[in-house]
Amino acid sequence: EDDETARQKMRDAMVYERGVRGTTGLYVGFDPDNVGDVKILNRTTFKTDRIKPVGYFAREGDLPMMRWLYVNGADTRDEELLDYYPMLVAARRGQMEVCKWLFAHGAAGDVKRRIIVDPPLGRSALTCAFGREWPEWPDLNLCKWLILNGALCKD
Repeated sequence: EDDETARQKMRDAMVYERGVRGTTGLYVGFDPDNVGDVKILNRTTFKTDRIKPVGYFAREGDLPMMRWLYVNGADTRDEELLDYYPMLVAARRGQMEVCKWLFAHGAAGDVKRRIIVDPPLGRSALTCAFGREWPEWPDLNLCKWLILNGALCKD
């Protein structure tokens, strides 16, 4: 992605940032000078429901933006985010090429990463790919790829 186009995509991103205690939120973009910019999707929890540009563009399947963010210092495997980390949101949307790119660029460990939000199993890239929301589900090719790349392995 060329620099000016990428910077405009950052500004134009449509992230719904919910207001405090259920008040009306607004759609906001990301700061193009901060590839680690965090948007809080749910202001009642603060520790969850946050997304960064790399997660947003992984969800959208925008590989040119993923590359631009990576070259400009974005972390493909962000331990700070408990939910909405790039591998999970890409799998949730069935973005297999993005999952493969993330795997090759530092996020291989996220193939088996699990967050505990839905006991007893939690949520992972594999469970999101299997029960995905967009546009058809499950994506068995993505599930197979995740399994072959360690999704069922222990740490």
